[in-house]
Amino acid sequence: MDRRSVAVRFVCSVFLLFFSIAGCCQASSAPAVAPPAGANGDTTSTADLTPATANAEPTASSVAAATATAQNNSLCTAIRPFYWEIGDQNSALVSGSLGTDSSGNPVLATTMLSIASSSKMIYGTYVVQLRGSAANLTSQDVNFLHFTSGYTNMGDSTTGGECPRTDTPDTVNTCLALQNPANGLPYSYQDPRTIGKFDYDSGHLENHASQ
Repeated sequence: MDRRSVAVRFVCSVFLLFFSIAGCCQASSAPAVAPPAGANGDTTSTADLTPATANAEPTASSVAAATATAQNNSLCTAIRPFYWEIGDQNSALVSGSLGTDSSGNPVLATTMLSIASSSKMIYGTYVVQLRGSAANLTSQDVNFLHFTSGYTNMGDSTTGGECPRTDTPDTVNTCLALQNPANGLPYSYQDPRTIGKFDYDSGHLENHASQ
């Protein structure tokens, strides 16, 4: 993707949700409190997560488990600084920030971070969510996500300014209409020589997003 700066909210939401459920919660009939840190910095919790309640609304125990995970789990603290958030379709239910950026400021939901090619992971996750499941991906989706679509006229520079930085609608389409100065062809050009072949290029996901 040409956008090298995105909010870190989505990544850490998924990360914290996973570890609060899979790594730091155990079933119990007793009310849960914020779990203590273990010897290695990990946490355990007595949050009431059972098959019967796994799909229920988050409880105070869920909030405590997620908060303790973010603050104490070694898998989380190893990637600080970060902002994390868990919520529903209405609003955030719990959030927090761990560590500071290079300027000493806390990382917030509005903080922009340069993540370069990690954005492709986020985009791939978005596509799977949009389709409903990985099983619903079309063969065309797979070609784009595997970087075998043939749309290889954009390059893979993480510092270049190929696309305009603008918040106006259709930014991706605006970018694809521009010409690559190296060959005079638009970024939407599909190269028949690279169709069906892996070719690392930003054009795959840019063009997929446009279609």
